[in-house]
Amino acid sequence: MLLHDDVIDAEDGSFEFSIMNDGVEDTLMMTIDAAGINFNGNDIQNIDNIKDSNGQHLIRFPSAITDAINDITISNAVTATPVTFTASGGDADIDVQFIPKGTGTFYGNRETFAWPLIDETTSPTVAVHYTTAPAPYDMTIEDAIGGLTTAGTGAALFTLDVLKEDSVNGNTFTTIFSTAITIDANEFTSTTATTAPIINVSTWEKGRRLQLSVTLLDTDMAAEGPKIELITHATAK
Repeated sequence: MLLHDDVIDAEDGSFEFSIMNDGVEDTLMMTIDAAGINFNGNDIQNIDNIKDSNGQHLIRFPSAITDAINDITISNAVTATPVTFTASGGDADIDVQFIPKGTGTFYGNRETFAWPLIDETTSPTVAVHYTTAPAPYDMTIEDAIGGLTTAGTGAALFTLDVLKEDSVNGNTFTTIFSTAITIDANEFTSTTATTAPIINVSTWEKGRRLQLSVTLLDTDMAAEGPKIELITHATAK
């Protein structure tokens, strides 16, 4: 196919191309306006991908789905107004599902849960100090952070644990860590600990509770005001 160089730029936003296709001359009329791009009276169809300026895939479209009635509408926005990604189509109620590849995770809005284990001035003891409400939906625990109002001292490090209920209404609990949360001496947060916590069980299923506990006191038992934060994201509704 050969594209002639005699392109006519019409004032109405249309472009007329003369092309040679297997020796036969044809005319292609392209109109660009607020509604989009239109070729010879037809909207753009049957696109299987969009590539970036480097020729790499940016978006891929699947094969046509027979009798599809639902779709996605993407809308831009004026300043200080959110752009929207909206389910649209014939059904009254339409779910939207994002599917990661392999073991990948789709990261939506993260949610942080924070709990004080006891008050700010009472000396903590080694014990379970708090049981959470059941998880409102399935989620993944990305990170766990411990904090203190008054720092601990000495060689023994203040240590916190999070235990997940083994089954809904089971009332038995197992730690989610292979390495628990520790807070170094004279510090107030586990984020600067020499040894970071390692989450061994990251799933928190709907209906299961968590227990929050102190498992080791600092040497001088100076620490006060322990608290735990979990950073999570939902994996199901």
